[in-house]
Amino acid sequence: MTLLSVVMPTLNERENLRAMCEALVSAIKPTGLDYELIFVDDNSSDGTLELLQELRARDPGVKYIVMSRRYGDQPCLMAGLERCTGDVAITMDADLQHPPSCIPSMIEAWSAGAEIVVMRREEAGHASVFKRWTEIAFYRFMAALADSPIIYRFAGYALLDRKVIEALKQFPEREPFLRGLVAFVGFRRREMTYREGERRAGRSKYSFRRMWQLAMAGFTSFSTAPLYLILYLGFALGGLAAFGGVTLAVLHSLGVALSFGAWAVGCVLLLGVALQLMAVGTLGVYMGKVLLELRRRPTYIIARLGGLERD
Repeated sequence: MTLLSVVMPTLNERENLRAMCEALVSAIKPTGLDYELIFVDDNSSDGTLELLQELRARDPGVKYIVMSRRYGDQPCLMAGLERCTGDVAITMDADLQHPPSCIPSMIEAWSAGAEIVVMRREEAGHASVFKRWTEIAFYRFMAALADSPIIYRFAGYALLDRKVIEALKQFPEREPFLRGLVAFVGFRRREMTYREGERRAGRSKYSFRRMWQLAMAGFTSFSTAPLYLILYLGFALGGLAAFGGVTLAVLHSLGVALSFGAWAVGCVLLLGVALQLMAVGTLGVYMGKVLLELRRRPTYIIARLGGLERD
Protein backbone atom coordinates (compact mmCIF):
# COMPACT_ATOMS: atom_id res chain seq x y z
CA MET A 1 0.00 0.00 0.00
CA THR A 2 1.22 3.49 -0.84
CA LEU A 3 2.35 5.35 2.25
CA LEU A 4 1.68 9.08 2.70
CA SER A 5 3.85 11.03 5.14
CA VAL A 6 2.55 14.32 6.52
CA VAL A 7 5.32 16.44 8.04
CA MET A 8 4.32 19.28 10.36
CA PRO A 9 6.56 21.53 12.48
CA THR A 10 4.97 22.44 15.81
CA LEU A 11 5.70 25.02 18.48
CA ASN A 12 3.29 25.29 21.40
CA GLU A 13 0.35 24.01 19.34
CA ARG A 14 -1.10 21.62 21.93
CA GLU A 15 -4.58 23.13 21.64
CA ASN A 16 -4.68 22.44 17.88
CA LEU A 17 -3.08 19.00 17.60
CA ARG A 18 -6.06 16.80 18.50
CA ALA A 19 -8.31 18.57 15.99
CA MET A 20 -5.48 18.50 13.43
CA CYS A 21 -5.09 14.72 13.72
CA GLU A 22 -8.82 14.18 13.34
CA ALA A 23 -8.99 16.44 10.29
CA LEU A 24 -6.01 14.73 8.67
CA VAL A 25 -7.33 11.22 9.17
CA SER A 26 -10.74 12.26 7.79
CA ALA A 27 -9.08 13.79 4.73
CA ILE A 28 -6.69 10.89 4.05
CA LYS A 29 -9.10 7.98 4.48
CA PRO A 30 -11.00 8.60 1.19
CA THR A 31 -7.71 8.39 -0.73
CA GLY A 32 -7.13 4.79 0.39
CA LEU A 33 -3.54 5.53 1.37
CA ASP A 34 -1.77 4.38 4.48
CA TYR A 35 -0.32 7.27 6.44
CA GLU A 36 2.16 8.49 9.01
CA LEU A 37 1.58 11.85 10.68
CA ILE A 38 4.98 13.22 11.71
CA PHE A 39 4.91 16.12 14.16
CA VAL A 40 8.30 17.80 14.54
CA ASP A 41 8.18 19.59 17.87
CA ASP A 42 10.49 22.59 18.11
CA ASN A 43 11.00 22.18 21.86
CA SER A 44 7.52 23.30 22.95
CA SER A 45 6.81 24.29 26.53
CA ASP A 46 3.01 23.79 26.65
CA GLY A 47 2.85 20.02 27.07
CA THR A 48 2.85 19.22 23.36
CA LEU A 49 5.05 16.15 23.84
CA GLU A 50 2.70 14.59 26.40
CA LEU A 51 -0.25 15.05 24.03
CA LEU A 52 1.71 13.57 21.11
CA GLN A 53 2.51 10.52 23.22
CA GLU A 54 -1.19 10.17 24.03
CA LEU A 55 -2.18 10.51 20.36
CA ARG A 56 0.43 7.93 19.34
CA ALA A 57 -0.87 5.46 21.92
CA ARG A 58 -4.28 5.71 20.22
CA ASP A 59 -3.03 5.77 16.62
CA PRO A 60 0.35 4.19 15.67
CA GLY A 61 0.28 6.34 12.54
CA VAL A 62 1.04 9.37 14.71
CA LYS A 63 4.80 9.84 15.07
CA TYR A 64 6.92 12.64 16.44
CA ILE A 65 10.38 14.16 16.54
CA VAL A 66 11.41 16.39 19.43
CA MET A 67 14.23 18.86 18.84
CA SER A 68 16.85 19.45 21.53
CA ARG A 69 16.17 23.20 21.41
CA ARG A 70 14.33 25.64 19.16
CA TYR A 71 15.73 25.70 15.64
CA GLY A 72 12.85 27.17 13.62
CA ASP A 73 10.34 25.64 11.26
CA GLN A 74 12.70 25.17 8.27
CA PRO A 75 15.16 22.84 10.06
CA CYS A 76 12.14 21.08 11.59
CA LEU A 77 10.70 20.43 8.13
CA MET A 78 14.03 19.05 6.92
CA ALA A 79 14.26 16.78 9.97
CA GLY A 80 10.82 15.38 9.18
CA LEU A 81 11.56 14.90 5.48
CA GLU A 82 14.85 13.17 6.21
CA ARG A 83 13.11 10.62 8.44
CA CYS A 84 9.78 10.11 6.72
CA THR A 85 9.32 6.77 4.95
CA GLY A 86 6.41 7.56 2.65
CA ASP A 87 6.26 7.22 -1.11
CA VAL A 88 5.00 10.78 -1.06
CA ALA A 89 5.05 13.49 1.62
CA ILE A 90 3.02 16.58 2.39
CA THR A 91 4.51 19.49 4.33
CA MET A 92 2.08 21.76 6.14
CA ASP A 93 1.46 23.74 9.31
CA ALA A 94 -0.18 22.09 12.32
CA ASP A 95 -2.56 24.93 13.18
CA LEU A 96 -5.31 24.06 10.63
CA GLN A 97 -4.62 27.20 8.58
CA HIS A 98 -3.38 24.86 5.86
CA PRO A 99 -6.70 23.06 5.26
CA PRO A 100 -6.38 19.24 5.30
CA SER A 101 -9.43 19.13 3.01
CA CYS A 102 -7.08 19.93 0.10
CA ILE A 103 -5.15 16.65 0.53
CA PRO A 104 -7.38 14.47 -1.72
CA SER A 105 -7.01 16.88 -4.64
CA MET A 106 -3.23 17.02 -4.05
CA ILE A 107 -3.05 13.22 -4.12
CA GLU A 108 -5.14 13.19 -7.30
CA ALA A 109 -2.70 15.61 -8.98
CA TRP A 110 0.21 13.42 -7.88
CA SER A 111 -1.48 10.31 -9.26
CA ALA A 112 -1.89 12.16 -12.55
CA GLY A 113 1.88 12.65 -12.83
CA ALA A 114 2.80 15.74 -10.82
CA GLU A 115 5.93 15.22 -8.72
CA ILE A 116 5.48 18.46 -6.79
CA VAL A 117 2.11 19.98 -5.93
CA VAL A 118 2.47 23.49 -4.57
CA MET A 119 -0.44 25.11 -2.75
CA ARG A 120 -0.52 28.89 -3.19
CA ARG A 121 -2.83 30.74 -0.85
CA GLU A 122 -5.41 33.04 -2.36
CA GLU A 123 -6.02 34.90 0.87
CA ALA A 124 -4.24 34.79 4.20
CA GLY A 125 -6.21 33.94 7.30
CA HIS A 126 -4.58 36.71 9.31
CA ALA A 127 -6.37 40.04 9.30
CA SER A 128 -3.22 42.13 9.68
CA VAL A 129 -2.87 44.52 6.77
CA PHE A 130 0.82 44.89 7.63
CA LYS A 131 1.48 41.15 7.32
CA ARG A 132 -0.51 40.91 4.12
CA TRP A 133 1.33 43.71 2.36
CA THR A 134 4.78 42.73 3.63
CA GLU A 135 4.17 39.19 2.39
CA ILE A 136 3.22 40.42 -1.07
CA ALA A 137 6.19 42.79 -1.12
CA PHE A 138 8.58 39.98 -0.14
CA TYR A 139 7.48 37.64 -2.92
CA ARG A 140 7.50 40.42 -5.53
CA PHE A 141 10.97 41.53 -4.43
CA MET A 142 12.32 37.98 -4.38
CA ALA A 143 10.86 37.24 -7.82
CA ALA A 144 12.66 40.28 -9.23
CA LEU A 145 16.07 39.59 -7.67
CA ALA A 146 16.31 35.82 -7.06
CA ASP A 147 18.75 33.76 -9.11
CA SER A 148 16.17 30.96 -9.44
CA PRO A 149 12.36 31.06 -9.68
CA ILE A 150 10.39 31.81 -6.53
CA ILE A 151 6.83 30.55 -6.21
CA TYR A 152 4.43 33.39 -5.45
CA ARG A 153 2.58 33.14 -2.11
CA PHE A 154 3.89 29.67 -1.36
CA ALA A 155 3.71 29.25 2.42
CA GLY A 156 5.16 25.76 2.77
CA TYR A 157 2.03 23.72 1.97
CA ALA A 158 3.16 21.22 -0.67
CA LEU A 159 3.18 17.61 -1.80
CA LEU A 160 6.56 16.08 -2.65
CA ASP A 161 7.21 12.81 -4.47
CA ARG A 162 9.83 10.48 -2.98
CA LYS A 163 12.35 11.41 -5.70
CA VAL A 164 11.90 15.09 -4.77
CA ILE A 165 12.47 14.28 -1.09
CA GLU A 166 15.68 12.45 -1.96
CA ALA A 167 16.82 15.42 -4.03
CA LEU A 168 16.15 17.83 -1.14
CA LYS A 169 18.14 15.62 1.22
CA GLN A 170 21.23 16.27 -0.91
CA PHE A 171 21.35 19.93 0.15
CA PRO A 172 23.71 20.28 3.15
CA GLU A 173 22.76 23.90 3.85
CA ARG A 174 22.93 25.08 7.44
CA GLU A 175 20.04 27.50 6.89
CA PRO A 176 17.65 25.66 4.59
CA PHE A 177 14.97 27.75 2.87
CA LEU A 178 12.61 25.00 1.78
CA ARG A 179 10.25 27.34 -0.06
CA GLY A 180 13.06 28.23 -2.42
CA LEU A 181 14.57 24.74 -2.65
CA VAL A 182 11.25 23.26 -3.81
CA ALA A 183 11.32 25.58 -6.83
CA PHE A 184 15.06 25.07 -7.36
CA VAL A 185 15.04 21.26 -7.71
CA GLY A 186 12.74 21.28 -10.74
CA PHE A 187 10.64 18.15 -11.52
CA ARG A 188 7.08 18.16 -12.84
CA ARG A 189 5.18 20.71 -10.80
CA ARG A 190 1.56 21.66 -10.51
CA GLU A 191 0.28 24.70 -8.64
CA MET A 192 -3.09 24.86 -6.92
CA THR A 193 -4.70 27.46 -4.68
CA TYR A 194 -6.41 27.39 -1.31
CA ARG A 195 -8.01 29.84 1.06
CA GLU A 196 -6.24 29.94 4.39
CA GLY A 197 -8.49 29.55 7.41
CA GLU A 198 -8.50 31.38 10.71
CA ARG A 199 -6.38 29.96 13.50
CA ARG A 200 -8.61 28.02 15.91
CA ALA A 201 -6.44 28.31 18.99
CA GLY A 202 -3.20 29.91 20.11
CA ARG A 203 -1.44 32.63 18.19
CA SER A 204 0.91 32.81 15.26
CA LYS A 205 4.56 32.07 16.03
CA TYR A 206 5.66 34.34 13.20
CA SER A 207 6.57 37.54 14.94
CA PHE A 208 8.08 40.37 12.92
CA ARG A 209 11.52 39.17 13.97
CA ARG A 210 10.93 35.62 12.70
CA MET A 211 9.37 36.90 9.49
CA TRP A 212 12.42 39.07 8.94
CA GLN A 213 14.81 36.18 9.65
CA LEU A 214 12.97 33.93 7.19
CA ALA A 215 12.95 36.66 4.56
CA MET A 216 16.69 37.26 4.99
CA ALA A 217 17.40 33.52 4.82
CA GLY A 218 15.54 33.28 1.53
CA PHE A 219 17.03 36.46 0.13
CA THR A 220 20.66 35.64 0.90
CA SER A 221 20.24 31.97 -0.08
CA PHE A 222 18.80 32.58 -3.52
CA SER A 223 20.05 35.97 -4.64
CA THR A 224 23.45 37.52 -5.30
CA ALA A 225 21.79 40.71 -6.53
CA PRO A 226 22.82 42.82 -3.48
CA LEU A 227 26.49 42.27 -4.30
CA TYR A 228 26.03 43.58 -7.84
CA LEU A 229 23.73 46.34 -6.60
CA ILE A 230 26.47 47.65 -4.35
CA LEU A 231 28.90 47.60 -7.28
CA TYR A 232 26.46 49.52 -9.46
CA LEU A 233 25.80 52.02 -6.67
CA GLY A 234 29.54 52.54 -6.37
CA PHE A 235 29.83 53.32 -10.08
CA ALA A 236 26.82 55.62 -9.92
CA LEU A 237 28.14 57.44 -6.88
CA GLY A 238 31.55 57.81 -8.51
CA GLY A 239 29.97 59.23 -11.65
CA LEU A 240 27.83 61.60 -9.59
CA ALA A 241 30.88 62.76 -7.62
CA ALA A 242 32.83 63.36 -10.83
CA PHE A 243 29.95 65.29 -12.37
CA GLY A 244 29.52 67.32 -9.19
CA GLY A 245 33.24 68.11 -9.06
CA VAL A 246 33.31 69.32 -12.66
CA THR A 247 30.17 71.40 -12.09
CA LEU A 248 31.60 73.04 -8.96
CA ALA A 249 34.86 73.78 -10.77
CA VAL A 250 33.01 75.40 -13.66
CA LEU A 251 30.84 77.48 -11.33
CA HIS A 252 33.86 78.54 -9.33
CA SER A 253 35.69 79.64 -12.48
CA LEU A 254 32.64 81.72 -13.42
CA GLY A 255 32.73 83.44 -10.03
CA VAL A 256 29.43 81.99 -8.80
CA ALA A 257 29.12 82.11 -4.99
CA LEU A 258 28.16 78.76 -3.43
CA SER A 259 26.63 79.41 -0.02
CA PHE A 260 25.41 75.82 0.30
CA GLY A 261 28.89 74.34 -0.06
CA ALA A 262 29.29 73.14 3.52
CA TRP A 263 25.88 71.49 3.54
CA ALA A 264 26.56 69.81 0.22
CA VAL A 265 29.86 68.41 1.47
CA GLY A 266 28.19 67.13 4.65
CA CYS A 267 25.41 65.37 2.73
CA VAL A 268 27.89 63.76 0.36
CA LEU A 269 30.03 62.52 3.25
CA LEU A 270 26.96 61.14 5.04
CA LEU A 271 25.80 59.39 1.90
CA GLY A 272 29.24 57.91 1.42
CA VAL A 273 29.31 56.55 4.97
CA ALA A 274 25.81 55.09 4.58
CA LEU A 275 26.77 53.30 1.36
CA GLN A 276 29.91 51.93 2.98
CA LEU A 277 27.91 50.57 5.91
CA MET A 278 25.39 48.98 3.54
CA ALA A 279 28.18 47.39 1.54
CA VAL A 280 30.03 46.07 4.58
CA GLY A 281 26.78 44.81 6.15
CA THR A 282 25.69 42.96 3.03
CA LEU A 283 29.10 41.39 2.52
CA GLY A 284 29.12 40.47 6.20
CA VAL A 285 25.86 38.54 5.82
CA TYR A 286 27.21 36.55 2.89
CA MET A 287 30.56 35.92 4.58
CA GLY A 288 28.73 34.81 7.72
CA LYS A 289 26.80 32.24 5.69
CA VAL A 290 30.04 31.00 4.13
CA LEU A 291 31.49 30.62 7.63
CA LEU A 292 28.47 28.61 8.78
CA GLU A 293 28.82 26.28 5.79
CA LEU A 294 32.55 25.80 6.40
CA ARG A 295 32.00 24.92 10.05
CA ARG A 296 29.75 22.03 8.98
CA ARG A 297 27.73 22.19 12.17
CA PRO A 298 24.57 20.04 12.20
CA THR A 299 21.43 21.84 11.10
CA TYR A 300 19.58 20.44 14.11
CA ILE A 301 19.91 17.96 16.98
CA ILE A 302 17.11 15.59 17.93
CA ALA A 303 16.32 14.90 21.57
CA ARG A 304 13.89 11.98 21.10
CA LEU A 305 11.85 10.13 18.52
CA GLY A 306 8.43 8.50 18.60
CA GLY A 307 7.76 5.81 15.99
CA LEU A 308 10.72 6.86 13.82
CA GLU A 309 13.55 5.05 15.62
CA ARG A 310 16.21 3.49 13.41
CA ASP A 311 18.69 0.69 14.02
